[in-house]
Amino acid sequence: MDERACADPPSMIGVPFTGTLGAWRRTIQPCVSFANKVLRAGVVWMRDRLLEEERGGCVAVGEQDEGDASVRTTHPPHPRPYGNAPARGAPKRPFRKRVCMMNCSSCGANLPIGAAVCPVCGTPTPYNVASSGSSSPYDSTVPASPYGGTPPPATAYGSPPYGTSPSLSSNPYQPLPSNPYEVAPNPYNPPPPLYSPPPPRRRSRVGLIIGIVALVFILSCVGIFGGLYVVGKNQLDAQATATTQATNLTATAAVSVYPFSNKLVLDDPLSDNSKGRQWDEQTNTTGGTCKFAGQSYHILETKAGYFDTCYSENSNFSNFTFQVEMTITQGDAGGLLFRADSGSTKLYYLRLTESGGYRLFLYVDNSGTNARTLKQSSVPGFNKGLNQANLIGVVAKGDSLNLYINKRQFASITDSSYTSGQIGLAAESFSNSTEVVFTNLKIWSL
Repeated sequence: MDERACADPPSMIGVPFTGTLGAWRRTIQPCVSFANKVLRAGVVWMRDRLLEEERGGCVAVGEQDEGDASVRTTHPPHPRPYGNAPARGAPKRPFRKRVCMMNCSSCGANLPIGAAVCPVCGTPTPYNVASSGSSSPYDSTVPASPYGGTPPPATAYGSPPYGTSPSLSSNPYQPLPSNPYEVAPNPYNPPPPLYSPPPPRRRSRVGLIIGIVALVFILSCVGIFGGLYVVGKNQLDAQATATTQATNLTATAAVSVYPFSNKLVLDDPLSDNSKGRQWDEQTNTTGGTCKFAGQSYHILETKAGYFDTCYSENSNFSNFTFQVEMTITQGDAGGLLFRADSGSTKLYYLRLTESGGYRLFLYVDNSGTNARTLKQSSVPGFNKGLNQANLIGVVAKGDSLNLYINKRQFASITDSSYTSGQIGLAAESFSNSTEVVFTNLKIWSL
């Protein structure tokens, strides 16, 4: 099995979450197969050990001579007193047979097959009794004494003293053995014990086997669940990474084009004063009026040579994109006020005429004679004439001021006179009474 299948699953960045089940299945399949093989091997091994215990230590071998002592076991169920024949009732398999080993009845040592005496203590074995060509160990004895000396004299009772054989009496001068100190060999072999103690019982290893199988099973489960955890974690990480990348791409795209930000801080349709920005609603001394009407904000200036300013009193912006939709319904011009101070009339004023011209003013007080023109020209792409809607935009960041019409830049100015302030709207009369309508005002923070 490839260990990398569980330890190091492959990368899944960009894979949709719906593929999690298939990815998990492909990853843990090798782990499940490996665990199944291990469990089956453990069960087979346990079955063989149990069968061996039931057979009492006899092992099954292939075609082999019974006299071969190289294949044997050390714990037979019962020592057989004679021969090397297989036990009665033993299970048989095709082309296989069992060979059992005996223990010494005296010291308990293992006896090689066919051994006449124990190789440890020298005690004769049942093999000796069965296979030797001699007669019973209880054959006739031979004279115990090596001396055939002169028998004692005959008694007065006419019989040999001490039951002496007549043959001995007939030859009282029988010669002595050549070596009077030679001891005749002992013809007696000690008989086998009437009772042979059974071999010690082997302790059952069933509990150990079950424990080993359980341990293998637990380790397999740990490996499988570990693989599932790694696959799930990688999938979640990949999904989070993909989401973050998509968000970053969206943010990058948002800041690279107009309005150069995705942080919309004000979205006011200018249908009423419900947004809390406190737009002016009044009529000034020159005949200028600021009011909400018909779901839009209307500014009217009736006196020629003046412009009416209407502020959002509750506003203060520094770096921003300021956008509003403007329509000149009658008169001459309208425009935007930004970075303004309504109390001292310090502000930037972008004015656009109905014929498509523009001028950017810098006001330092409420006197028009002190106002300074920063830049002026015609606006390409401006929708000229009355009742024509145009989307006016100003991007102010630091001392950079960029002007837009219908989301297209038409001018760029650098000036650091004012850095923050209020926003406002205006209508200006050159020679005619002028009314300008504003809707859909938005501010993005930069």
